[in-house]
Amino acid sequence: MVPYTTHIFENMGRISTSRRTNYPPTPEPTRASTFQQLLTRKQTMEENFIHYYTDMKKLFYRYDRTMSVEQQLDLIKNGIKISLLDKISGLEIITPQKLLELVQRYEEDQQLIDSRTFPPATSDTLPLSSQSSTRPFASASQSSASSYRPRQYSTQNYSLPYYSSYLSTSQP
Repeated sequence: MVPYTTHIFENMGRISTSRRTNYPPTPEPTRASTFQQLLTRKQTMEENFIHYYTDMKKLFYRYDRTMSVEQQLDLIKNGIKISLLDKISGLEIITPQKLLELVQRYEEDQQLIDSRTFPPATSDTLPLSSQSSTRPFASASQSSASSYRPRQYSTQNYSLPYYSSYLSTSQP
């Protein structure tokens, strides 16, 4: 009588052999196909730059681990979306890391600008001339508990170095 564990190992061996023959592993990408991916990889309009940047860095590593910084920068710029390319054109960017830092700063600033924009006008808002001066962008039909409240910033703690020197020289 053959022990039970021997049957299990024989069945497992047959299963793994049939799996290897029926489902072969995917082939590793060739160097030429990786280079083609580097040339054709483009950042989509909805894609964050960090996602595009990390994908490109992975392709650089897969294609040539010793690729020069200049080549990497050229290939990244080749696929960057046009709106970002307009912002960085003319700047002296010499490394992909500096490009990443610059674009991340730009994207953060853009998010801040987008968060500060006013909500789009709806059909229940009145024209600007008939609005109350104490509640901007509110219509007469809205309740006093409006969801939008403009921020009030105090400027007394901020120095104005450029203007203060101008004011001191322009006074008689």
